[in-house]
Amino acid sequence: MPASAGGGSKLSVAAAPLSIEDWSELIEAFRDYKLLSGEIKDSTWERVYRHHMKHALGAIAMPAPPQNAKQLLEGLAKIWADKPGGRTRQIQMQCTTALLR
Repeated sequence: MPASAGGGSKLSVAAAPLSIEDWSELIEAFRDYKLLSGEIKDSTWERVYRHHMKHALGAIAMPAPPQNAKQLLEGLAKIWADKPGGRTRQIQMQCTTALLR
């Protein structure tokens, strides 16, 4: 039975990694969403989110960039390894997780 008929194996196609430009656009769209939805004010973006999104872009721009969300979050956690349970680390993870949703 052909795969399209529902009884065969499923083909999977590996998605190409996003470029730093793609991630920048994604972050800008995330910013627009947060502001237009009323979830945050522009001052909150500037004071909180912008800083953490720069860290996310930095992790993505590494010579061996993360290949999935788990690797991205693990890489970001390493930035704050000296502050386990710290509030800044918590906010980094929360902001990045919200971006990935």
